[in-house]
Amino acid sequence: MESLTSAQQALGSYSFELCLQWLKHAMPDCQADPVKRCLLLNNLGLYHRKNGNPEKAARFFEQALQDCQPSWLRGRIFANWGVLEHRRGNLVAARRLYQDALNCCSQPVEDEKAVVRLCINFARLHVQQDRGVQADTLLRRARGLVAKYPDDAMLECRYHLAMGRAAMAGRRLAKAEVDFVQAIRVVQKLDYFEPVLLAQCRSELANCYSLQAFGQLDVSETKKDGLERGDQAENLFCEALELLEGAEQSQSLEYIEALSLAMDHSVRTGQWENAETRVQKLLERVTATEHLEIGIRISAWERATLILRQVGKPQLAERAQRRQTALLKQQREKGPQPSETSPVQEPPLAEPPTPEPEPPGAAGPRTPVLRKVRATPAAVPGESPPRARLPRKPQP
Repeated sequence: MESLTSAQQALGSYSFELCLQWLKHAMPDCQADPVKRCLLLNNLGLYHRKNGNPEKAARFFEQALQDCQPSWLRGRIFANWGVLEHRRGNLVAARRLYQDALNCCSQPVEDEKAVVRLCINFARLHVQQDRGVQADTLLRRARGLVAKYPDDAMLECRYHLAMGRAAMAGRRLAKAEVDFVQAIRVVQKLDYFEPVLLAQCRSELANCYSLQAFGQLDVSETKKDGLERGDQAENLFCEALELLEGAEQSQSLEYIEALSLAMDHSVRTGQWENAETRVQKLLERVTATEHLEIGIRISAWERATLILRQVGKPQLAERAQRRQTALLKQQREKGPQPSETSPVQEPPLAEPPTPEPEPPGAAGPRTPVLRKVRATPAAVPGESPPRARLPRKPQP
């Protein structure tokens, strides 16, 4: 058990080689004990997930569940597997795994920290799919447990990041800014470098600054402040994307999310050439990410259509439109998934369609990862500068 603990600590600090050494050292002692064997397989799954081998990670999580009896351990494995599918953009599978994990961890609660992490991750997924009520319910549950662990900086950072995202979904920009700034302060105090988490904090704060700047640019008294906020947002987006690329996460949902938010910022500030560069990169990532939900692909091609029209490339815009339409047709043909009961006692909600690999040429409703640009309450009503507002998408 000591070797497993050391392996987990090495994994948390991104010391992958040391982690693998400890796991190999633990193998002989784990074969006879079913619980230790499940823990070993779970940690191997975590190792491969963080080391960029999602297929191997999924196989180890599946093996770990086969003979796993303790409910708390099954919940932990389901949760780790859910994070894997979440980061691959497979949101339907992630939601089901999170639900299974929450059911296991709640009967009874034996690992409170695991429950907090699960609630935070599950709340993020609900925010991405515009389920604000479910997200708030999970975060209220997490709030009472976080207070029990004041010395766990990682837990505190993830909690503030989740609270900020929920505030952004409710257009409470001032509250979101406070939470994102606090999350960055906490993650920078960690004893080890966490590039993915830091990148998420920076990109979310950048998006908050971008929306605040958008509300100031059209008012002469606040235009200077808006320009400064816009520059801050651009710098934060660049830093976040560099962090994710440096951590070899350019195929993850975090990268796609950060890139799409940066693209929205370019649109708000009227930097159309920058927006075009980013949307091209986004389409490359969306096409290369095998398990990405179809709704995210649809949204990417929808945004590409609007931006290409704005920069005066009607032929490319028409091609993007055709891909979007083809994906929409593919999504409608699949039909809605059967509804399932929410683990937080909310009314049952229809599942989004199961993702499929994208055909070479296709495209189409949008997903919460790529939100349409909307004016904040601070924006002046009436005139709509073309750099800030894009035309509405016609109903299919």
